[in-house]
Amino acid sequence: MPRDDDSGPSTRTFAASGLLFFVSQLAVFGVGRPPSWDEAVYLSQVMPGVPAAAFVASRARGIVVLAAPVAGFTTSVWPVRLFLAAASAAAIAFAFARWRDLIGGRAALFGMWLFMGSWVTAFYGSAAAPNLWMAIACVAATAAMVRSLRAGGSRRKLVIELSAVALAAALMRPFDAVILAAALSLYAVFRYWKQAGRAVVCLLGGTSVGLLAWLLETSIRYGGLGAALEAGRSYGHVGHGIGVVGALRLTDGPLLGPDANTAFPAFGVIAAIALLVLVILGVRASRNTDGAEPVRLASAAGAVLIAAYLFFVWGAAPRFFLPGIALLCVPAGLGAAWIAKRGRAATIALLVLAVCWLGWQIDVGRTVADGESRSAAAVASVGEHIRAIDKERPCVLLSWFATPQIAFAARCLGADLNSPVDPSIERLVTRAPMDGRAVFLVGSSDREIPAWMVSAGVTPIRIAPPSPVTPPPDTP
Repeated sequence: MPRDDDSGPSTRTFAASGLLFFVSQLAVFGVGRPPSWDEAVYLSQVMPGVPAAAFVASRARGIVVLAAPVAGFTTSVWPVRLFLAAASAAAIAFAFARWRDLIGGRAALFGMWLFMGSWVTAFYGSAAAPNLWMAIACVAATAAMVRSLRAGGSRRKLVIELSAVALAAALMRPFDAVILAAALSLYAVFRYWKQAGRAVVCLLGGTSVGLLAWLLETSIRYGGLGAALEAGRSYGHVGHGIGVVGALRLTDGPLLGPDANTAFPAFGVIAAIALLVLVILGVRASRNTDGAEPVRLASAAGAVLIAAYLFFVWGAAPRFFLPGIALLCVPAGLGAAWIAKRGRAATIALLVLAVCWLGWQIDVGRTVADGESRSAAAVASVGEHIRAIDKERPCVLLSWFATPQIAFAARCLGADLNSPVDPSIERLVTRAPMDGRAVFLVGSSDREIPAWMVSAGVTPIRIAPPSPVTPPPDTP
């Protein structure tokens, strides 16, 4: 498709779509749900009055930095969600708008609508989680890379944009950022050998700075680079992936897999086929046009990112596939624009399918969000009960269940008893009687008090676990 869409949707149309997405997030999901396991970990790093939860090696600080301007000045979660919902809507609109002169304004707009129309995108728009932001960075970085290469690396604003987006990606998700940087660099070297140098250096430079921040922190915490990388591999669940069928079962929930329901994922198959058809149509429509190379690059990079989680990461969550899906929405948007040009009947059919898709996504999103909210509220109620018992003294909370969330609500320092307890927390617990510190143990009555607490003569205040019990997630 030639770039005859350049006179199409304006920047204002993208901004209006972003505003509509922001309002939709508030209408469908709201901002009042308590934090999830991951959100409790991230927000506890900066929220006043909340002791910082343990930060495992696979986590990076990007989402903490993003949420800090609001989370650092409030003890409530809803202002953070409101800020993130607005920021994500604006960022998605910006990232896809950068594709206007690469594939056409209408195609870029359709791609953005496809991405915004997913329940996973909308749910995580207001969540303190890095995956959606990594997806946005992928879309923006790919556009910036193509622009920089076509300009021969001579336009300073483009290479600065590329470096900044690469840095943001690495701060959010180091694993994903390395895959993205490798894919874009290989494309640049093979396609633009003589003029790729500056763009590739900026891309790898931004990625390296973000990685360095993560490596330095984890190396200090784990006692060396080798130990840090091994811990990151272990906590990040690098290994045999869940496969295509396992991923398709997550298209209508749950938030964490693998899905216990082993039935054939019919809806997942339909959604995957529809996206694949649109991608193929978009690639075919871009042939012999200026948009051919950027479309193929987005398709290839998106496929690589999805494959990495299908086959090499055994943790399962729908949000892990957001970066790959976001990039595939670029050619899919071009495919949708091609269909819309086939005449009135094709346009009506496309509109009907879009309405049906959106209705399904809203229904799935509400179902998943309701279940998540009930579970998080049950967990938070345990923490609030603990806080009501003893508001005056500092506290340590040890639990086999949902430790970060309970500790977040209780405003206690938490330790997960499913893993070895950090020696510094053991020392706090053993000195608790002398320091005037309250010690709480969350677990059913058949759970024995850890031997090291018994030997130290510490008798914790026992608290019943949340109902239903929320086990530690399969994915960090």
